[in-house]
Order: sequence, then structure tokens, then C-alpha cells
Amino acid sequence: MSTSSTDPAHLEETLRNLGIVIRAVNLYPPHHPARAQAVDAACARFAQALAGHEHLDIQVRKDHFEHRAQAIAPGNQALKKLARRLFERRVEMLIVLPDLNPRDLEEWAGLIAFEPEEILRRGGLPKLMQGANITTLWVNESDFARILSLRRKLEEQATEEEAPSANGQETDEEAEHAEALLENLAALMAAEASSQSAAKAQGPEEILARMEEEASDENYRVLLREMVDALWRIDPYDEFPRLSACLRALGRKCRDPRLSETRRDACRRALEDLVDEDLRQGLIQEMCRQDTTHDNSIQVQNLLLLLGEPAAETLAAQLAQEPEAHARKILAQTLARFAAAALPALTRLLHDDRWYVVRNALAIIGEIRDPTQVGNLAVFLGHSDVRVRREAIRALTRVGTPQAMDVLLVAVEEGNEDLQRQALLFLGALKQRAALPHLLRFATRRDPLMRRAELTRGAVRALGEIGDAEAVPALITLLNRRKRLRRRRYQDIQEEAALALARIGSDEALAALAATMEQNNGRLAQTAARALQERTQTGDHGH
Repeated sequence: MSTSSTDPAHLEETLRNLGIVIRAVNLYPPHHPARAQAVDAACARFAQALAGHEHLDIQVRKDHFEHRAQAIAPGNQALKKLARRLFERRVEMLIVLPDLNPRDLEEWAGLIAFEPEEILRRGGLPKLMQGANITTLWVNESDFARILSLRRKLEEQATEEEAPSANGQETDEEAEHAEALLENLAALMAAEASSQSAAKAQGPEEILARMEEEASDENYRVLLREMVDALWRIDPYDEFPRLSACLRALGRKCRDPRLSETRRDACRRALEDLVDEDLRQGLIQEMCRQDTTHDNSIQVQNLLLLLGEPAAETLAAQLAQEPEAHARKILAQTLARFAAAALPALTRLLHDDRWYVVRNALAIIGEIRDPTQVGNLAVFLGHSDVRVRREAIRALTRVGTPQAMDVLLVAVEEGNEDLQRQALLFLGALKQRAALPHLLRFATRRDPLMRRAELTRGAVRALGEIGDAEAVPALITLLNRRKRLRRRRYQDIQEEAALALARIGSDEALAALAATMEQNNGRLAQTAARALQERTQTGDHGH
């Protein structure tokens, strides 16, 4: 028996067309041109995939598809959503026969439109498919011989139903089978008809109002279908403010704690069906406009967050080409709110040739503070552009895990002078107490010839910025130590220690400064006096 051996790229497009069919059947009435076009295009794709083969079998996983144990475009967000939809309806395997016809595909897509609970209540998808007499598309049947046997039986039953009985009248068994078939088809058509008629009569604003009053979960889902249909009728170019307002209202329902999880989940699914790439771009442009109110901007952000990784991809792409600083700031803030969901898109930006795109991506990853990104960030400590290196240091400092600290401390030990200075600066500025033991080691280790004077001075400054009293004894030791060699360079470190003690401001630190003022050392005494005076003027009395 020969099976399909189509390449992954073609299977990706075939499954994408299958998703379009499900969406079209859910949104358009029977005989609508867009619906027929989607079905015909998908059938043509499947025909190409099945050329010369007896069937095509595709395994359905929770978030992706597989063919012959190989994942099909696992990064494709549209396919992830389709796989999840089928998986929730207990589809584990999809088997397509070479003579797949538009009628079977359209009927099957209509059954997939049912909620999972409704499919289960009616006996499961295989039973519904048999009731609809679908014979060229099968689910969860791995035995091809059994598929052919079941198909013959269904086709024989269909032939018998078309032929009159011996006495010219329909038997009870025939009538019962026909009634069951009609019941399944009628349920699908009724929901579709209800949605179409109500959506034509009312706008999305009225449907939203009806949703507020609806008590039944089933009717709530029907209203959501009406809402989706009504919003599809709004021209996104001529009436975008109206469309955006309705989408934001739907987004608020996804987060409304007064609604049941069932209703919130239904609202999220409706949004996923509605918001495509063009609409995401429109929402992002609205969010970034100078005249958009803060509340509306936050609502659009919340709406985009509900859309997950696809929205993060669109945001990242816009950030890479956005010329306006105001818009870039909003885009960066929004991506940071996505947290882990934004990391795949941001990681792709790290490979951009433009230094400022890489820097912006590093800054956002730093804001997200995901410990898994330490390795990605460490790579950019060796970037050719100093602005990128500086942002990589800042990002690692924000992550702040022991692993991130280790990377930064290696940079302090082994990096060039600029890298050392920047690493110490950020460790202090961001008050990373986890670095305290390492900074104390840098500040107090022996260096008779003062070859590491700048590194020691930077470590002392960082200790002062962190402001932890644990550093006071070591700083006092530096302040009081006398050196014969390189005395002037060591005095620079002592002055830095005096400033650090003033920033820490504990009783022990201030007493040491007061004692230094009385010593016969004009320059260091002056520094200690100035530090104490500045501290008194600012009114800062300890951390």
C-alpha cells in the first residue's frame, strides 16, 4: 500500500487551506462564493498531495501536526490553532482519500464548527460524519482496509435510501436512518441560519448588549457567532474605529472575572477567528498614534495579549521598521508585557543586521527577565557595536540570576576595559545584591602594582550604589590602608571608598568618614568632608 510522501512545505499549505475552509464554513452561508472558493482551493491542494497515493494520513497533536512522525511546520501559528481545535474535538488522526470531494469537505468543516461538548453529546465526530454520509475523509481510523469496508457500507446504505422499497413505501428502518441524517444536518443549518438572520438585523453593539443579558451558555455561543459575522461585515478601512471599539469590548469580556471560564474561552476563540494579520497591524497603528488616549492604548494592548504569539510577531516586525520614537516606546512596552510569548519573535530580531534593532530586542528581553535567555544575551557581549554590548550587559543585570551574574563577572574578569566598566556600572545602578560577594572580592584582592586599579575602583563604586552595609568593613579597610607604591592611583580608590561609605550611610560608615576628616591627608580628608556634607544636604539617612 502506498501512502503520501509529500514534502512538509506542501503539507503546510494544504493544512492552511483546510483551516481556511473551516473558517469560511463557519462565517459564510451555503452557496456563498467565498465559501465555495475556499472549499475548491482546499480540494485542489489535497488532490496534489494525494497524486499517485492511496490516502494521506496526518496525525493531530495538541499544538501541531505530524506526517510519518515528522512535525509539519511546528512554528506556524495558524496550524497550531487548527491542531488545537481538532485535538479538542478528539481528532487524533485525519485520513483523506484521493477522491475527496467538495461536498464531503464542506460537511466535515461544518461539523468541526460545533463546540467540543456538543460533538461529544451527539456521540462523537466519527458518528456525526457517518450520519452525514462523509466517505472520502475519515478520523481516528488507522486501518485502511477497515476504512474501505466502512465506506462500502455507507455507500450501500445511501443507494438503498435513494431506491424505493419493494412496496413503494419507506420502511421504518429507512425512515429512522433518514431522520437521524436530517437531524444532524438540520442542527448545523439552524445555527448558521440563526446567526445570519440576527447578524443582518443587528449591529455588533446591539449583540454585545444582548450578550450582557444572556443566561444560557448555548445561546451565548450563538450570540458570539452572530457577533463574529457582524464584525466581518464592517469594513476595516472605512469603519476601523467602530471595529476596534467592538474588538476591545470583546477583549474585555475575555478577562471579565464575572463570566464563566466557558464564556471567556468562547470569547477568546471568537477573537482568534476575527483578528488576522491586517487587523493586528491596524490595531497596532491605533495603539501607537499620538492622539490615542492612554486607556484606549492599554485596551488595545490587552487585546493583543489575548492573541498570543501571532500578535507578538506582528509587534516585533513593526518595531524593527518603526521610525517614530514615541511608537517604538509603546511597541517595546507592549512586547515586554507578552513575557515568554514574545521571546520567539524577539530572538529572531537578534539576528537582524541593524545594530539598533538588535539593541531594542535585547532591551525588551532584559525587561522580560526570563532566566532561559542568559545564553542568548551572553553572545552579544562580544558584539562589534558598543551600544549592543552595553544593552546586553544591562539585560543580563536585569535577569539577575546566579547564571547571569556568572556571565557578567566573567566579563568583568576577562573583558576589555569598556566591558568591565559597563558591567560594574550596571551591577551598581540596578542594585544587584546578588553580586555583592563578587564585588567585595574584586575590591579587596591584593594588587601591589595597581594593575587593576580601574577594576577595583569600579567595584567600589558599585558597592556604594548597591548600598548594603555588608560592604562597610571592606570599604573602611580600603580607606585606612597605606601604600608606598603607586600611592596616587591608590588614593583614587580611597576617595571612591569614601563616596561609597557616604552612600551607604550606616553609623559605622559615617563614623569612619568623620575619622578620615581628622587625618593629616588633605585630599582624602576633603573628599570625606564633601561626601558627609552632601549627605547632610540631601537628607539621606541610610538605606
